[in-house]
Amino acid sequence: MVGVDVSPSMLASAREERLPAGLNFVEGDLSRIQEIVDGRFGGAICLGNTLPHIRKRSQLRTLFSGLRAKMEPGAPLIVQLLNYERIFERGERYLPLNFRTDGDETIVFLRLMELQEDGQVLFFPSTLKLVPGCDPPLEVKSAKEVRLRGWRAGELEEALEVAGFCQRQLLGGFAEEPFEPLGSRDLILVAK
Repeated sequence: MVGVDVSPSMLASAREERLPAGLNFVEGDLSRIQEIVDGRFGGAICLGNTLPHIRKRSQLRTLFSGLRAKMEPGAPLIVQLLNYERIFERGERYLPLNFRTDGDETIVFLRLMELQEDGQVLFFPSTLKLVPGCDPPLEVKSAKEVRLRGWRAGELEEALEVAGFCQRQLLGGFAEEPFEPLGSRDLILVAK
């Protein structure tokens, strides 16, 4: 098993935990997977906000072609990301709030978005600290701007086809519900 991330700090954080035997991490650009990972694999998983960090169609095709070359014949690729078709159609500008309690403090994860006409997304992940009874009761712990690409199902399917993934299934979630372009929160793509 190999995990790939371009961020040294994310890799360091992952390595702080006790790792299962056989799990290794590699630092590198995911779109260059064929060059940075050795061996062949029985499957691949790409979850969460990972794929939107690849912003160019050429990089997406290179990633999928590289994965196809590294995977055993018939091995599955599972891709999960937000359903950007719905997000763009509805003009959604934020994701649901997440909360975590840390002693007397509540940590709030706020994720705002500015949608661009070319399919790009300005993403503003922010971490707030809520401490009732303090003045002010809300403090910004971190906030940044990240440029993403809001990949839509058709774009992903086209890139997978070019890479040689002939069998593709679109789902609206891990419970295997049908994908509804304007209704599903997530897009799950299973390809072989």
